[in-house]
Amino acid sequence: MSRSLKKRIVMNDSSGGNKQKGVVLIITLLVLLIMIIATISLIRSTDTSLAVLGNVILRQSANASATTAIETVAQNIAFIDFSGPLPSGYYASIQNNESANGVPAVLLTGGDTGVIVSPRDAVGNTTRTVVERMCNTAGSCLVPLDRSGVTDAPSKADELLVLSLGRRVRAGAYYRVTVRVDGPKNTLSYVQTIIVN
Repeated sequence: MSRSLKKRIVMNDSSGGNKQKGVVLIITLLVLLIMIIATISLIRSTDTSLAVLGNVILRQSANASATTAIETVAQNIAFIDFSGPLPSGYYASIQNNESANGVPAVLLTGGDTGVIVSPRDAVGNTTRTVVERMCNTAGSCLVPLDRSGVTDAPSKADELLVLSLGRRVRAGAYYRVTVRVDGPKNTLSYVQTIIVN
């Protein structure tokens, strides 16, 4: 070997290589730490996403149970005589004691008195339903919402219908159906709609 080649090899093999190995170790540890933090945040994100998905599924099942209860009421409402004694859960007029959101007080407690109770379904939801005829008093009642020429103030039933539907509606018998759904994991949902007969 020539002398200049040996000199180059010796010059390249200086003690600076040991310093580089220490820097590489520190950089490797930092990259490993960043990867661990990213993995932990990904796991937490996945857990949060699964929890949100579970809540969405519970909400959809509660809405499906409420829809079933409302459809049952809609099918049976024509057979209810509101001039006589009413079955549990049916009211001839709007109940005065309700929450700020319009939920009847009898539903807020979650009891079985004064409501229509459906047995627990396959998903684990129990529905409690209240049907209120949109009248201020019991007796004969068709809601005439064409108020032209009427000088008295609109009734509570009139106001509720206009607020709920956002428009004037045709005269007829209107019913406000409120459903409380008690589901698995202590979930609670309220659904409210208006049915015209």
